[in-house]
Amino acid sequence: MGKLGVGLLAFAAGAAVGALIVKTYFEQHALGLVLQGATDKLFGSGSSAGKIAAGLGDTLQGLT
Repeated sequence: MGKLGVGLLAFAAGAAVGALIVKTYFEQHALGLVLQGATDKLFGSGSSAGKIAAGLGDTLQGLT
């Protein structure tokens, strides 16, 4: 296998691992992310209300 093959294999492996990490993170924090996005639309991006909503969503999702 040449350098190009090794590079393509490494790229594919990295992309697969990255996708798995993102999928796992979203599954664990989906409700918090949705609530934070909705709250940020109402109160502005990066607002304290958005951070509180994200924490509340993560807590509620952790209970189920």
